[in-house]
Amino acid sequence: MANFKKYALAFAGAACFMGITGTASAQNLNGLNCVANAATPYQVRAEGITENVGDVVLTCTGGTPVTGAAAVPLVNFTLALNTQVTSRLLGASSTTTDSLLLIDEPANGSQVLCAATINNGCATTFTGSNTTYVSPNANVFQGVVSSSNALTFYGIPLNPPGNSPNLPLILRFTNIRANASALGAPTGFSSTSITAFVSSSAGFTISNPSQTVGNVLAGLVGKSVSSTSTSISTSIVGGLKYASGSGPVLSQCTSNSLSSTSATATVAEYVNFTEGFATATKMQYAPSQASEGVPGNALNAESNFLLNGTSANGYGVADYATRVKITFGGIPSGVSIYVPTTLPSNTTTTGVTGSSITAALATEIMQLATATTGSESIAFTQASNSGTSNLPGTSTQTGASTVTAFYGGFAQVAIASGSGTAIYQVTQQSSLSPNIIESFSVPVLVVYSASPATNSPGLGTSTVQVDFAPTSSTITASGSPIPRFIQTSPSINGFTIAACITNLLFPFVTNQAGFDTGIAIAATSSDPFGTGLQSGTCTLNFYGAGAPAAYTSPTVTGGTVWATLASSVAAGFQGYMIAQCKFQFAHGFAFITDGFGGPGRGLSEGYLPLVIPDTSLATRGANPQTTTSGSGEVLSN
Repeated sequence: MANFKKYALAFAGAACFMGITGTASAQNLNGLNCVANAATPYQVRAEGITENVGDVVLTCTGGTPVTGAAAVPLVNFTLALNTQVTSRLLGASSTTTDSLLLIDEPANGSQVLCAATINNGCATTFTGSNTTYVSPNANVFQGVVSSSNALTFYGIPLNPPGNSPNLPLILRFTNIRANASALGAPTGFSSTSITAFVSSSAGFTISNPSQTVGNVLAGLVGKSVSSTSTSISTSIVGGLKYASGSGPVLSQCTSNSLSSTSATATVAEYVNFTEGFATATKMQYAPSQASEGVPGNALNAESNFLLNGTSANGYGVADYATRVKITFGGIPSGVSIYVPTTLPSNTTTTGVTGSSITAALATEIMQLATATTGSESIAFTQASNSGTSNLPGTSTQTGASTVTAFYGGFAQVAIASGSGTAIYQVTQQSSLSPNIIESFSVPVLVVYSASPATNSPGLGTSTVQVDFAPTSSTITASGSPIPRFIQTSPSINGFTIAACITNLLFPFVTNQAGFDTGIAIAATSSDPFGTGLQSGTCTLNFYGAGAPAAYTSPTVTGGTVWATLASSVAAGFQGYMIAQCKFQFAHGFAFITDGFGGPGRGLSEGYLPLVIPDTSLATRGANPQTTTSGSGEVLSN
């Protein structure tokens, strides 16, 4: 029967040339019954505009087979979705797409395309609802956008199989992409699905014409910024070891440098995200492109069915693998940030102990594609799925990137007006990846030179957003890149640059009635505890009788003491004074006497000023520039 149908199809084009119309033999369709079904619906990303959905398959029996040179009936099929169709526009027409209808599951290499344009000797003419095809031996037909949510496949030669139950006629609708973002992710106990309804221009029965072809789920979850990573500790990439700080609050007064000769670096924060389901991130192609030319193959890839197993003709092709965009905002002036060029998933596998995960043991690897200030376009060319990998059972895609790696495999993110973007792309997956929900932690190096006197780096809190890329507002079928997404991520607070101030309260200062007050302030960051050396000025604020304007001291260098008299900076004043020093760990001493500058009555008193806690800054330690909010130095005197 299969050979007979192929033979009959060969006469379909000849019939058109002879002026025989398909409708003239429509009686052959009497008694034809087709049952629609779909394989397990794909899990699709709620953020996705161009999500692959499951194929719809018609299994047809009955009718009267066409014999000899008789015309094969031509039937139009329409596939309507409950959201916009976003398959790629492909062909000379502005409405033809890469969606395809396959007849009788043609084998890879034996797929003959009848495009909806003049192509490969297959001519098509559209005149209103009338369609004329010349399609010798064609078994693959191109879909046309007939409305924003529907595809129509015109002039499909339909030769009924008769009543042989073992040799039914199979029609497969594939390469259907849908805008899942219009439906939204389910919440609570609700369910969000993509459905397809198939109909024909003929009168035969199609049972179960409505099929669920996609279940909508959030593609990225667990977006967060943390000061430590529970999944990464050392040796992620390039031999660079991460010494994680104690918090995302950084001090303006201590430089955070990065040397090209250093083997260690301090991670200020980790940007974390997790797949919403196991196949949310994908390679551009399956491990074997040839497998994508087999009708009905379940694929974990951004591309879909490839005509004759090749990407050269453009059918079913995605432009790249899954990409994840990290948008940094509110970056204070004077701050540079670096991210790794290689990002392994944080999944643990058999034989791995502790939290140390290396690229060689990850189930999925992303590569930094861009680290730019704006455009999401990338200079990262996906190669074919050839090559070797250190991952067992992987498919490998490599590429050349414009990203310049810093020491240890980090790259600087270009910042303009406080914003910058790092885009990662999936480049390797192990055979385990489609069955594992993977998470990622991106270590971020925050680099700056301290200059509190010039307010550098600037003060403020940065933000982070994590989304699939590229984001787009094009939600209909187009020639725009595939895949594409909407932006859904909230703005998450990242690291903060906090002023490095020690507040000292001098409860009583006087320069009245013959008394004067000596004031001494020490910058005590030079100590045996390994504290980073800090320097800065102190602003003296006076409150009380005869209070003058605030006075700013010269720079007090770490490890030194600055001293002055109230008569020099607040003549005639009596009251209290608060000194705000632009460095941590300032301490002071006050000495009140009537004996400065000559013999007096011998009255004098000394005291230590009180330290007013600054809860955003550090306790003493080897790494004061990385702090945890709420741990400011608290002293009673």
